Amino acid sequence: MALVIGTNCGFVSAAPTADPGEIETTIDNRCWVCKFTTPVGCTNITELGFYVMSIYHESADYSIALYTHNSGADGPDAVVGTIHTGNVTTATTPGWYKYSGLSISVSAETVYWIGVGVEDTTSGSTNTQKAASGSSRLGYHDENNGVLTDPWGAWTATDTVPFAFYALYGAGGATNVVLNVI
Repeated sequence: MALVIGTNCGFVSAAPTADPGEIETTIDNRCWVCKFTTPVGCTNITELGFYVMSIYHESADYSIALYTHNSGADGPDAVVGTIHTGNVTTATTPGWYKYSGLSISVSAETVYWIGVGVEDTTSGSTNTQKAASGSSRLGYHDENNGVLTDPWGAWTATDTVPFAFYALYGAGGATNVVLNVI
Protein backbone atom coordinates (compact mmCIF):
# COMPACT_ATOMS: atom_id res chain seq x y z
CA MET A 1 0.00 0.00 0.00
CA ALA A 2 1.07 3.63 -0.49
CA LEU A 3 0.23 6.87 1.28
CA VAL A 4 -2.92 8.21 -0.37
CA ILE A 5 -4.42 11.51 0.73
CA GLY A 6 -7.97 10.85 1.89
CA THR A 7 -7.31 7.13 2.49
CA ASN A 8 -4.46 6.84 5.01
CA CYS A 9 -3.19 10.40 5.38
CA GLY A 10 -4.77 13.83 5.46
CA PHE A 11 -8.50 13.98 6.17
CA VAL A 12 -9.98 10.48 6.14
CA SER A 13 -13.50 9.10 6.67
CA ALA A 14 -12.18 5.80 8.09
CA ALA A 15 -9.14 5.44 10.34
CA PRO A 16 -6.22 3.72 8.59
CA THR A 17 -5.07 0.36 9.96
CA ALA A 18 -2.52 -1.01 7.48
CA ASP A 19 1.19 -0.27 7.14
CA PRO A 20 1.50 2.42 4.42
CA GLY A 21 4.64 0.72 3.07
CA GLU A 22 6.41 3.96 2.23
CA ILE A 23 9.79 5.58 2.98
CA GLU A 24 10.95 5.41 6.60
CA THR A 25 11.98 8.76 8.06
CA THR A 26 12.99 9.94 11.54
CA ILE A 27 10.57 12.30 13.30
CA ASP A 28 11.83 12.64 16.86
CA ASN A 29 13.36 15.83 18.31
CA ARG A 30 11.36 17.98 15.86
CA CYS A 31 7.83 19.09 15.18
CA TRP A 32 6.49 18.15 11.76
CA VAL A 33 3.48 19.50 9.92
CA CYS A 34 1.63 18.53 6.71
CA LYS A 35 -0.84 20.66 4.76
CA PHE A 36 -4.19 19.13 3.77
CA THR A 37 -7.61 20.43 2.66
CA THR A 38 -10.82 19.26 4.30
CA PRO A 39 -13.23 17.54 1.90
CA VAL A 40 -16.79 18.61 1.10
CA GLY A 41 -19.03 18.07 4.12
CA CYS A 42 -16.17 17.73 6.63
CA THR A 43 -17.13 19.75 9.72
CA ASN A 44 -15.93 17.68 12.71
CA ILE A 45 -12.65 15.90 13.53
CA THR A 46 -13.02 12.94 15.88
CA GLU A 47 -9.47 11.53 15.89
CA LEU A 48 -5.90 12.56 15.09
CA GLY A 49 -3.18 10.00 14.40
CA PHE A 50 0.18 9.16 12.88
CA TYR A 51 2.04 6.01 11.87
CA VAL A 52 5.10 4.80 13.75
CA MET A 53 7.32 2.64 11.55
CA SER A 54 9.88 1.82 14.21
CA ILE A 55 11.01 2.85 17.64
CA TYR A 56 14.64 2.33 18.49
CA HIS A 57 15.66 1.75 22.11
CA GLU A 58 13.24 3.80 24.21
CA SER A 59 9.80 5.36 24.42
CA ALA A 60 9.09 9.02 23.69
CA ASP A 61 6.30 11.48 24.44
CA TYR A 62 4.45 12.91 21.47
CA SER A 63 2.03 15.75 20.80
CA ILE A 64 -0.46 16.04 17.95
CA ALA A 65 -2.73 18.90 16.88
CA LEU A 66 -4.64 20.47 14.05
CA TYR A 67 -3.52 23.97 12.95
CA THR A 68 -5.18 26.73 10.97
CA HIS A 69 -3.61 27.96 7.74
CA ASN A 70 -1.63 31.20 7.48
CA SER A 71 -2.23 32.03 3.82
CA GLY A 72 0.32 34.88 3.79
CA ALA A 73 3.15 32.57 4.87
CA ASP A 74 1.60 29.43 3.34
CA GLY A 75 2.23 27.70 6.64
CA PRO A 76 0.61 26.56 9.89
CA ASP A 77 -0.71 29.11 12.36
CA ALA A 78 -2.85 28.53 15.50
CA VAL A 79 -4.05 25.28 17.10
CA VAL A 80 -7.70 24.38 16.51
CA GLY A 81 -8.96 23.07 19.84
CA THR A 82 -6.05 21.82 21.95
CA ILE A 83 -2.71 20.04 21.64
CA HIS A 84 -3.08 16.35 22.56
CA THR A 85 -0.28 14.27 24.08
CA GLY A 86 0.60 10.60 24.42
CA ASN A 87 3.53 8.20 24.58
CA VAL A 88 5.16 6.17 21.83
CA THR A 89 6.16 2.93 23.53
CA THR A 90 9.14 0.65 22.98
CA ALA A 91 6.90 -1.90 21.28
CA THR A 92 8.60 -3.61 18.36
CA THR A 93 5.41 -3.78 16.29
CA PRO A 94 4.81 -0.76 14.03
CA GLY A 95 1.38 0.83 14.16
CA TRP A 96 -0.89 3.84 14.25
CA TYR A 97 -0.78 6.07 17.33
CA LYS A 98 -3.97 8.05 17.74
CA TYR A 99 -5.85 10.39 19.99
CA SER A 100 -9.57 9.54 19.83
CA GLY A 101 -12.80 10.93 21.24
CA LEU A 102 -12.29 14.42 19.86
CA SER A 103 -14.86 16.89 18.58
CA ILE A 104 -12.92 19.58 16.73
CA SER A 105 -15.09 21.86 14.58
CA VAL A 106 -13.62 22.63 11.15
CA SER A 107 -14.85 24.18 7.92
CA ALA A 108 -15.31 22.10 4.79
CA GLU A 109 -13.01 22.70 1.81
CA THR A 110 -10.53 24.60 3.97
CA VAL A 111 -6.75 24.24 4.37
CA TYR A 112 -5.49 22.95 7.73
CA TRP A 113 -2.19 21.52 8.92
CA ILE A 114 -1.76 18.30 10.92
CA GLY A 115 1.17 18.66 13.30
CA VAL A 116 3.07 15.94 15.16
CA GLY A 117 5.94 16.46 17.59
CA VAL A 118 7.99 13.63 19.09
CA GLU A 119 10.45 14.30 21.88
CA ASP A 120 14.06 13.30 21.46
CA THR A 121 15.00 9.70 22.16
CA THR A 122 18.54 9.90 23.47
CA SER A 123 19.58 6.39 22.50
CA GLY A 124 17.78 5.94 19.21
CA SER A 125 14.99 7.36 17.08
CA THR A 126 11.26 7.25 16.37
CA ASN A 127 10.38 6.88 12.71
CA THR A 128 7.28 7.37 10.58
CA GLN A 129 6.70 7.06 6.83
CA LYS A 130 6.53 9.61 4.04
CA ALA A 131 5.48 9.29 0.43
CA ALA A 132 8.01 9.27 -2.39
CA SER A 133 5.98 11.98 -4.15
CA GLY A 134 2.80 13.90 -3.56
CA SER A 135 1.05 17.22 -3.23
CA SER A 136 1.02 18.07 0.48
CA ARG A 137 3.29 20.81 1.77
CA LEU A 138 5.60 19.52 4.51
CA GLY A 139 7.78 21.31 7.00
CA TYR A 140 9.23 21.28 10.51
CA HIS A 141 10.53 23.38 13.33
CA ASP A 142 13.31 22.49 15.76
CA GLU A 143 12.06 24.38 18.79
CA ASN A 144 11.09 22.81 22.12
CA ASN A 145 12.55 19.30 21.66
CA GLY A 146 9.64 18.01 19.57
CA VAL A 147 6.83 19.53 21.65
CA LEU A 148 4.13 21.32 19.62
CA THR A 149 3.44 24.99 20.34
CA ASP A 150 0.51 27.35 19.82
CA PRO A 151 0.96 29.26 17.62
CA TRP A 152 3.22 27.13 15.42
CA GLY A 153 6.19 29.50 15.26
CA ALA A 154 9.19 29.67 12.92
CA TRP A 155 9.51 26.75 10.56
CA THR A 156 11.27 25.39 7.51
CA ALA A 157 9.33 24.13 4.49
CA THR A 158 11.06 21.02 3.21
CA ASP A 159 9.01 19.16 0.62
CA THR A 160 5.63 18.50 -0.99
CA VAL A 161 5.17 14.91 0.16
CA PRO A 162 2.68 13.77 2.79
CA PHE A 163 3.72 12.05 5.99
CA ALA A 164 1.56 9.30 7.54
CA PHE A 165 -0.50 11.82 9.58
CA TYR A 166 -4.30 11.78 9.53
CA ALA A 167 -7.43 13.49 10.88
CA LEU A 168 -10.55 11.31 11.03
CA TYR A 169 -13.69 13.25 10.27
CA GLY A 170 -17.20 12.31 11.26
CA ALA A 171 -20.63 13.76 11.64
CA GLY A 172 -20.87 17.35 12.77
CA GLY A 173 -22.40 18.43 16.05
CA ALA A 174 -25.96 18.50 14.67
CA THR A 175 -28.47 15.85 15.70
CA ASN A 176 -31.27 14.71 13.40
CA VAL A 177 -34.67 15.24 14.95
CA VAL A 178 -37.88 13.62 13.66
CA LEU A 179 -40.96 15.66 14.42
CA ASN A 180 -44.43 14.20 13.95
CA VAL A 181 -47.01 16.90 13.28
CA ILE A 182 -50.66 15.87 13.83
